[in-house]
Amino acid sequence: MGASESKAGARLAGARFDLAVRGVALLTLAVSLAASTKDNLYELRGKVYFPSERVGRLAMVRLSGASTPYYKNAALFNKGSYHFKNLPAGPYILSAWVRGYGIYEQDVTIGPKLADKSGHIDLDLRLDQNKGRPVQPGTGAMISVRQLSIPQKARDEYAKAYQAFSKNNEAAGVEHLEKAVSIAPQYSEAWNTLGTVYHHRGDDATALQYFRESLKQNPQQFDALINLGIIVRQSNPPEALDYYQQAVKLRPEDPYALTQLGWGYFDAKRLNEAQDAFEHAIRVNANHISRPQLGLATVFRERSDFAREREVLEGYVKQHPDDPEATPARARIAQLARVLE
Repeated sequence: MGASESKAGARLAGARFDLAVRGVALLTLAVSLAASTKDNLYELRGKVYFPSERVGRLAMVRLSGASTPYYKNAALFNKGSYHFKNLPAGPYILSAWVRGYGIYEQDVTIGPKLADKSGHIDLDLRLDQNKGRPVQPGTGAMISVRQLSIPQKARDEYAKAYQAFSKNNEAAGVEHLEKAVSIAPQYSEAWNTLGTVYHHRGDDATALQYFRESLKQNPQQFDALINLGIIVRQSNPPEALDYYQQAVKLRPEDPYALTQLGWGYFDAKRLNEAQDAFEHAIRVNANHISRPQLGLATVFRERSDFAREREVLEGYVKQHPDDPEATPARARIAQLARVLE
């Protein structure tokens, strides 16, 4: 399952939009997965349950694609419902932000196993039962001098790009992003989004250039740090680890950064630190789409601790039966069962 585990660790963080300007900063991922046909479209819907102390507040709900640079937003008040239509099968991140509460994220693999006969999937967001992730100071929650220097025209092009992505028009999205950076070369978020799209296309050489430009324009661009680490991981693991460490310094409780840090430590044969990072990510969000459980299982496998490896994998498969990695995980569990007999 090593190849699958490496693939699970090599996922790209996509574009964020400014919390202060847009209302919520959430991660979009891009990985190369088989696209669904237009005939297999689904609807995701549900209610958002607010914490008691936040009743009456406005919530921003976002659905971010994990296989394309896709997103859609919805705004709703207390006891409101969200509804996203015409969704291809695949992994997504469903997120909600409420001022004073923070961000709650839950990943969902949309497909026939979750949907009813009409293609509907019901999933409530229980903010009242889960702690929100606070927005780290200095990482997008406040308007910086650099952000204020970005002209509105460039921001408008950036918004148009995501409108195009939400309609699966990638070419138009790229065109708008290129206009945005031509207007405002300091627009690090737009550079990072361009890199994400080119990675999705399989052009990592171009993606790398865009990620480096994003980080040049803003050394604290969290997503660009993660993305650079993923791109260079195969060719230069120490450089990748450095990027992951910088990302975790920016957001110490971000499960995505912690999972990538775990893979960086694993590459460096620093297994104790890798285990700590994966376990930290699981404590923060055991459902996170970065799948820290697969990293933790890999650490136990490397140590020949097969009983703990099987335990972790069994929990993962039970929790995420529709994941692409679940099939090889089941095969590994069967193999471990024979070994441990």
